[in-house]
Amino acid sequence: MPAPPPDAMNSNLSAIGPSFAYDTRDSATQPHRGVMLSANWLFGLRALGDSYSHDKLQMAANSYLPIGAGTVIALRGALCAAGGNAPYYDLCLFGANNDLRGYVTGRYRDKASWATQAEWRQHVSGRWGATAFVGLGGIAPSAGTIIDKGKLLPAGGIGLRYRPFRSNDVQLRVDLAAGKDDHAVYVGIAEAF
Repeated sequence: MPAPPPDAMNSNLSAIGPSFAYDTRDSATQPHRGVMLSANWLFGLRALGDSYSHDKLQMAANSYLPIGAGTVIALRGALCAAGGNAPYYDLCLFGANNDLRGYVTGRYRDKASWATQAEWRQHVSGRWGATAFVGLGGIAPSAGTIIDKGKLLPAGGIGLRYRPFRSNDVQLRVDLAAGKDDHAVYVGIAEAF
């Protein structure tokens, strides 16, 4: 992974802009049904102390579909576009937001990215569950070149879930994921999305 450019080592990021969220999920940590839509468009302004003049649009849509007792299909789509003189550390990237598990954070970064994921979540027995997931995404020099100049990035994996407390729906998770050139193990609280 390349080192950040020297100008990014001593800079400030200050941005402002509109944000939108719509949430009908039945749980924030272990959703079984509903949708979650979010978008924000931030503008880095020198008047606010920003070292750059840029903007960044991020949108995501999640949907949760129960298909029987203990089974949920979770779907996610995400899009990112950075414009203007976007700094190295505010470019679109994979690996940080679970948009494509199986990639080292920041190895793939540019001014545009997209990702889709599907995850099968299955309650197995008692406090145990399992999941299998696949995804496809891409990274490109701009939003307008995602189709013709984008680099496709596939991902997939499996996971194990454990619910430590009977009184709430928080789960511990371990996911094993593989991407095009990478693989990773994720340990966390709550679902990836």
